[in-house]
Amino acid sequence: MIQTIGHRAAGILRAAQKDLAYQITVAHWDFYRAFREWMSRITTVDAFFIGLFHGMDRILIPYHFDGNDLDEEPGSMPIFPGGVSEWVRDNLRTYRYAFDDGDVLNRSKRFGDLTRPSADVLVAPLVRAPSETLEVFGVASIQTYTPHAYTEEHVAAFEWLCSVVARLLTREEEDRRSAEGLGAYSMLLPDDVIAAVVRDLGLMRRRIDGILNRPVITDREYREALERLGAETARLQAETAELVLHAHRAAEDRFRTLTRREQEVALLVVKELSNAEIAAELRLSERTVKIHVGNILRKYTAKQRASVIAELRRYLD
Repeated sequence: MIQTIGHRAAGILRAAQKDLAYQITVAHWDFYRAFREWMSRITTVDAFFIGLFHGMDRILIPYHFDGNDLDEEPGSMPIFPGGVSEWVRDNLRTYRYAFDDGDVLNRSKRFGDLTRPSADVLVAPLVRAPSETLEVFGVASIQTYTPHAYTEEHVAAFEWLCSVVARLLTREEEDRRSAEGLGAYSMLLPDDVIAAVVRDLGLMRRRIDGILNRPVITDREYREALERLGAETARLQAETAELVLHAHRAAEDRFRTLTRREQEVALLVVKELSNAEIAAELRLSERTVKIHVGNILRKYTAKQRASVIAELRRYLD
């Protein structure tokens, strides 16, 4: 354990590690909420968010909190140039409000109660560590309205817990890819996302029907049922947003299975060039282009160019 983390905080972190390993198997919304709640046992957390990068210019926010975790809807947004998410990704380290009195933070999109600016902030990278190089795939942030609130212990504890969260998310992704390699299930694409949403909406509808069909229900029971449905709706939004992110990543992963030359050909296929036109553009023989196109179709398990074009336009154009 890091030396700056005291005995009490270390005990909380050990308990958090065990609980988070369970929560990620339940739902990501519960996982992120537990992350925030465990960190709030160590220091003040008035606001919190998780961001997951997709591509170089967008970030998905599946969970955020500012006094209430049901007020802000999950969603994708552009990465603000010079903002805090870009800073953390580029610098591979935690941003602290004390570095610049919040200058970088203030260039970013604000959320929650805009009348109360944060007075102390930590934004830490979520790092995937393959053998070749480190990859920042997301960020996590805790914020408070109290100035100078976050000590060195709080920074160390937050970074340690972020490393736990990053490992659990990475392991889950590795398990998914391993299952794909065995043919356990295919890469997640739009139809899969729609099917998952339809399934979850069906479950929610049955719960609503169960409430409406009760012969007698008190105001308190009705309110509690609505609160549970509100939480279920937030959970469904977060899970759906991440399904869309996985669909983007699946398409990116598939594109990366192509060789450099096949990628060049694929991007010209998207422009609906003929084999002869692609050959002229890349200074290849038409026969070589035909071989590359055949390889692309095989790797995309597609019989026609239209399927490849649709996927590339949606995710990689």
